[in-house]
Amino acid sequence: MENTTQSSNQERTLYRKHRPQALSDVSGQEHILVVIKNALSEGKITHAYLFSGPRGTGKTTIARIMAKRLNCSSPQGSEPCGSCPQCIAFQNKASLDLIEIDAASNRGIDEIRALKDRISLAPTAGKYKVYIIDEVHMLTKEAFNALLKTLEEPPSHAIFILATTELHKVPETIKSRCQTFIFRRATTEQLINRLKKICLIENVEIEDSAISLIASHSEGCFRDAESLLGQVLSMQDTIIKISDVETMLGVIGFKEVQIFVENILTKNVSGSLQQLRRVMERGASLRRFTDDITRYLRAVATFSVAQNHSESFDNEVTEKLHNHAKNFSLESFTKLLRLFLRAKSEMRDVTYEELPLELVIMEWCGEAQTNKPQNLVAPNVVPQQNAQAVAVGKMASPIMGAPIIAKEKIIPILNGSQNKAMTEQQNSMAENPELLEKVMVVWAQFMEKTGKLNPLLISTLEACKPCLVRGNMLYMITEYSLYKERLGDNQVRESLEDLLVSLIGEKILMRVALKSEAAALRLPEPKMVNPVIAFAETPVAVNTNPTSDALAVLGGELVGG
Repeated sequence: MENTTQSSNQERTLYRKHRPQALSDVSGQEHILVVIKNALSEGKITHAYLFSGPRGTGKTTIARIMAKRLNCSSPQGSEPCGSCPQCIAFQNKASLDLIEIDAASNRGIDEIRALKDRISLAPTAGKYKVYIIDEVHMLTKEAFNALLKTLEEPPSHAIFILATTELHKVPETIKSRCQTFIFRRATTEQLINRLKKICLIENVEIEDSAISLIASHSEGCFRDAESLLGQVLSMQDTIIKISDVETMLGVIGFKEVQIFVENILTKNVSGSLQQLRRVMERGASLRRFTDDITRYLRAVATFSVAQNHSESFDNEVTEKLHNHAKNFSLESFTKLLRLFLRAKSEMRDVTYEELPLELVIMEWCGEAQTNKPQNLVAPNVVPQQNAQAVAVGKMASPIMGAPIIAKEKIIPILNGSQNKAMTEQQNSMAENPELLEKVMVVWAQFMEKTGKLNPLLISTLEACKPCLVRGNMLYMITEYSLYKERLGDNQVRESLEDLLVSLIGEKILMRVALKSEAAALRLPEPKMVNPVIAFAETPVAVNTNPTSDALAVLGGELVGG
């Protein structure tokens, strides 16, 4: 008999085993517990409650404790005694006066009608019949209408406690007849305290950093935190270390995140890529790793501005965080935040999940190499002092500074007005990496809004990749002439331009070129990162033949003349 009991206890999950049995045992939700405790102590109980909040924050737990206290034979203020027959029956889910309904499985009008038929029956042993309807937002419209009448005129012995994770789906007519409580996500500190208490009861020795890691990956949910701790405790080690938690849960600690961020901040390309590879080899989730990076960068950025942040790290991580905030600029943190947020969204659409992170590393760390000195002449601009020259001989290399032999070509002699017009045209078509960056940031949102307006254009836009902005002209590349012709329609193109302008707040025009035309138009390969950075390394000779440019853009061939 003893072995059977021990086996049964081992099979119970940790969050069920340590579910609070009194209001004083509940962690967090103090703003709700104060009101409920006063109402129970003074006997001011309403007939219907509505508990709303994220999963695993204590809605059902508090509802069950309330039901137990309302039927307790010897209540102690706002708490049940825990030892009377009623308390024991409620604790073992053996009481006939507690009816729990899962609205996700019993969402129809027939189930609510059956409830209405039984509600008039008096309690079997206690003072109240308590009905807990979980996930109440899943009820059908007809079921809500049937429940409404019951909530308006319930018998004196019936108390309803409705629970939902999506309050906006509950009809206003239902809300108006209930006393509503909004549950909040648990803070990391509350989760840590709860986990430490459980470890003490279970007589398990675990490092503080390991508990912090579990709490930080529980998304404010007590149930998730206790479930993760249960997984870790199954290892049965003498002392559980943070490395054990990382291995078991497939996550990376914030100390590793800090090392990665420091490699990024110091533009250590090799170190960043090697560490990313180690994270992959350990089988950790790259999306979770990216989330942790953004959480850390957010904490550093917030601390650098306000000298505090909302995250909870151990002392060693916190000390290093302060050093990062002191030694690097706020602009660096905010720019990196945007890059990693973009990488997270791009992970959904790529075959290799690590690619967006590698692009962030290369884009950020390679930025210094792609910045050209201000005194260098752009490769496609004719220097003013050489405007009257007939032929070009030697010129300085823009990269090495050494003289190189340029290809001999004839430059027409321009008068003052012609030279001014040419310069203005070149300036108006200068590459605009800042505007391209804005486009890339909102591109996913632009695609989503386009799909709602015209679903047929989704496949077209997916096949047309942005690659470059010159002036206010966005160039896109496609392999298929069909898509180029479709976006060549003025009405379609102008509607897309208007939508894009509404997202970035700047005037922009859209042009589509075939992949075979990209070289003639000096367009780089389309990339998800800023294509100007990769393109600026290798200047391309300017095509001075307007006829070739026109044929490349408009298509066709030269017949004669």
